[in-house]
Amino acid sequence: MKTFTQYAAVAFLAGAAIFAPMATSQAEAKSDVSFGIYFGTPHYRYAPGPGYVMRPGYGWYKPGYGNRSRLSCVQAKNELRADGYRIRQTVECNGRNYTFRTSKNGVNRTIVFDARTGRYWRA
Repeated sequence: MKTFTQYAAVAFLAGAAIFAPMATSQAEAKSDVSFGIYFGTPHYRYAPGPGYVMRPGYGWYKPGYGNRSRLSCVQAKNELRADGYRIRQTVECNGRNYTFRTSKNGVNRTIVFDARTGRYWRA
């Protein structure tokens, strides 16, 4: 003859087996952030704050969050000129880094300019 604890154990295991898939689906439903194909911009199922816009099929996102702006080649040249460099030749103005041949105080230098941060260094 089975005891009460054995019946309780069987009832507990049966209940755990029934509700286990439900617990898994609830855990998946708690994920409110998804990363879309728009340059890693996070999309939410709700508007987390002011300034968020709804993108149909993806969710709420903040415009301009994932877009890192960079300086143009002309802006980089103007910044170097403001620091006293004379631009002799533009070697490359594509990609993240721009390269210029410059002179300052009679010394010729090759300068590499980071378009995203605005920092530059001698090559």
